Amino acid sequence: QPPPPPRQLNAQQAAVADSTASELSVRAGAGTGKTHTMIQRAVRLVRLGVPPNCVLMVTFSVKAAEELCSRVGHAFAALGVPPRLLPVGKTFHALAFFWVRRYWRALELGAAPAPLTGDAGVRKFMQRVLEEQVAEKRLEWCVAALRKHLLRPGGADADGAPPSWEVVLAFARQSLPASWRRACEAAEREVPFDEAQAAPARKKRRGGRDAADVAAEEEEARARRAELEAARMVARRAHVYLELRGAQRRSSRARAPPAQRATGEGEEEEGGPMPPGEDPIARLWLGASKKERRDKVAFYLELVRRGRQQRQGYSEYLKDDADVWRRYDAMQRREGRLDFDAMLLHFHRLLGEHEGARRAFHAAHSHLIVDEYQDNSEMQAKLLELMVNQADPQVTVVGDDDQCIYCFRGAEPGNFSRLPQRYEHCTLVDNYRSTANILRVAHVLLEECARREAKTLAPTRETGAPVELWKVTTPAEQ
Repeated sequence: QPPPPPRQLNAQQAAVADSTASELSVRAGAGTGKTHTMIQRAVRLVRLGVPPNCVLMVTFSVKAAEELCSRVGHAFAALGVPPRLLPVGKTFHALAFFWVRRYWRALELGAAPAPLTGDAGVRKFMQRVLEEQVAEKRLEWCVAALRKHLLRPGGADADGAPPSWEVVLAFARQSLPASWRRACEAAEREVPFDEAQAAPARKKRRGGRDAADVAAEEEEARARRAELEAARMVARRAHVYLELRGAQRRSSRARAPPAQRATGEGEEEEGGPMPPGEDPIARLWLGASKKERRDKVAFYLELVRRGRQQRQGYSEYLKDDADVWRRYDAMQRREGRLDFDAMLLHFHRLLGEHEGARRAFHAAHSHLIVDEYQDNSEMQAKLLELMVNQADPQVTVVGDDDQCIYCFRGAEPGNFSRLPQRYEHCTLVDNYRSTANILRVAHVLLEECARREAKTLAPTRETGAPVELWKVTTPAEQ
């Protein structure tokens, strides 16, 4: 798309572009040329000596960021600025992910971050969280059952401590040798131990290899073998648990009276009842249908989303719900798989807790221009406070509280009213997009909004045709 023909700034737009305020708030109504005005403000900053690539322009959506970057490129090409030195244009989430990926070790993430995006990917991740929680509960139940039924009456070692897994597995091997053998075979199939996989790739060298390289390779091989052995042991424990539970149920059912055998009563009495406080997540998950599991996944994703947006803590939820949320966060940190909210949370933590990263950010982005400010969540508003160098604040926020449509994603219509009093305020109301009739109808509707700053858009086009109300029933008709 060729760039639109350049036009002169009107008085309102020129006041924004030429403002000397270090902290500027701009309420820009629909169709008032706010993007053009933002770009012209960036141009003015560069003409005053600010390096172009130190100007950071942040917007809400990917589409808006792409359009902004395209128009910035056309505007700065006229100034002779090469593409690699253009102002940076990103969404909040893309910006957060870039810096979190740069400092992921400082944030103590388990791996280099990768975005967890798409509804299907996020649902699958939450499903893994629930399955991991259920698997862990199963192993806990297994230990509790073995304490009571496989170890001596005290259910503990000689020193009174709970039995370790090594003790549990040793008793399983002695008490149920056939079940143990089947469990180990199943574990081997599930997590094969491959020496070739455990050994690191040999680097081809023309000459000899020094001792440090050899030691590093051997250490890597040992770590890989330990990792595979740990995975195999987890699988073995799970299979042992299933075998033991089955064996206990068969044994106790065989010993139960005929009447109880018919109804299933007493099945767990001899073999060992489930420990008190059985986890409801496991109870609901193991016997649930596919639809019930999908509903459970959706429920916990919504719980996590709302909890993060409202900045609540684990302690404000029921224990079982809090355990799922805590595990969801922990698995994201461990695997480096970050959803959109986690990107912002870790970015906020990075700038808030790591002075070196904060200084590097301020050095890279000395001047900020934030578009669509009305769609920012409370987290994004707090993040902006850290993004701005408070020793030399240079920030412009632009938006329209009449266009706040992302409340379902945590957007706050009152963002502008919560800005510090030190911000200078400007308003753009000259509309270049719509006819006078359309603006008149829009104004009547907006007057019904209780939480808005009053402003009336001024038409610059003709009256136009009368506004018609059409009712359609299908997307094709629309």
